[in-house]
Amino acid sequence: MRKALLIVALLALAGCGMKPHFPKAPPGSPPPKTYPDPASDPKPVPPSSEKPQ
Repeated sequence: MRKALLIVALLALAGCGMKPHFPKAPPGSPPPKTYPDPASDPKPVPPSSEKPQ
């Protein structure tokens, strides 16, 4: 019974949503990408000069 409570307590602490402070990006790594990527966005199509009939 004690082992079960200990495991439940540890899982509750692990899942509390706190992020550790130690993960850092390696030096020289590119910055995080943003979404949507402006470089891959399609260009807007200009409206045609023809009028609908």
